[in-house]
Amino acid sequence: MASTQDLDNIRSLLKSLIDLTSQDDVLRDEKARGALLDASRKLTAAISTPAERCISTMWSMFTFSAVRLAVALNLFGIINDAGENAITAAELADKCHAERALVVRILRALTGEQIVDEVGVEQYRTTPICRHLTIPSVLAGIIHFYDQAMPSAAKLPEYFKSTSYRCPVKANAGPFQFANNTNLNSYAYWNKTGAAENFNTFMAGKFKAPVQWQDYYPVQEELIGNRSEPVVFVDVGGGRGHELEVLKAKFPQTPWKMVLEDLPHVIDDNKGTLDESVELLKHDMFTPQPIKGARAYFLRGILHNWPDEDCRKILANIVPAMNKKSKILIHSQVLADMRAPMPGVWLDFGMMILHSGAERSEKQYSEIFESVGLKFSKHISSGYGEGVIEAVLQDAS
Repeated sequence: MASTQDLDNIRSLLKSLIDLTSQDDVLRDEKARGALLDASRKLTAAISTPAERCISTMWSMFTFSAVRLAVALNLFGIINDAGENAITAAELADKCHAERALVVRILRALTGEQIVDEVGVEQYRTTPICRHLTIPSVLAGIIHFYDQAMPSAAKLPEYFKSTSYRCPVKANAGPFQFANNTNLNSYAYWNKTGAAENFNTFMAGKFKAPVQWQDYYPVQEELIGNRSEPVVFVDVGGGRGHELEVLKAKFPQTPWKMVLEDLPHVIDDNKGTLDESVELLKHDMFTPQPIKGARAYFLRGILHNWPDEDCRKILANIVPAMNKKSKILIHSQVLADMRAPMPGVWLDFGMMILHSGAERSEKQYSEIFESVGLKFSKHISSGYGEGVIEAVLQDAS
């Protein structure tokens, strides 16, 4: 039975939500929007009974299953193609060559989660998230995390029992390897099995977050300044070069000297796809950095894919190439010491499962930096979990 104290808590949470929405820019300010999300989660938790919370947690995996099935059947694409018009389950079944009853069962889950709009009995219409789920990199992300992470997640109790419940510390001996009976790290395994192509599609745009690091990191002040000489910006393990394209578009007048580094097969796939001013360089980040004295060595979503010892190796290979004005920029989730925003918490589990990696706090980054001759310079946050960590040489001014 709910108590008066429970009701007072609900009223307090409702008031905090109303107060937050009184700000006209709440949906444009990442810190305020994050606070709104956190308050809404707390409100849902306060309203729900313990039994409902247990059931919701237990069954949440099946929402993901429904989304993955919808991707396989192209349901999001078909519904979105109908525009603002409703489309029936029978029409969807005909177009995706599936049984109508199965389509209805999938869409019950999707409409219950407000992913698709249910406008009548077995009648459906697109929504903003349904449209978002037609973007190639977003679709690839759904496929990647379902197909690669979910089987390994199912083996976590067995895996951790075998390690006496210790965090994985080797990239080729974590939950993913345990579940797939391999001693290859996940990247080598995906290259072998053909999953790498989908992974690269995902990495090219990820989940298309509306806020980019260039929107909150002071690029002009921190990297460009009043320089007339080229600003050397090295994207380490940069995949298909998306970050360089965005940076160049946002600062078109800057005399950039941009270098995209990645493994040979990735660089070969990029030939002819990027602005010809971008230098394509075949490079393994576990070997010495060939570009000396760059203004910035940028690592987006790199270190979280590796355990601490490998992070040290990656950074230690950059340090000798740096000068006192060089910076290493690490774009990732940065975990708060208390009440970390859930996107970073979820991603931390995902990186542990797939790569024996981790999302890290400022303190954890500082400890890694100190061990390789770097020092923590600053953390510039998006306002809600994600941010840019800056490292410089220990003797830099």
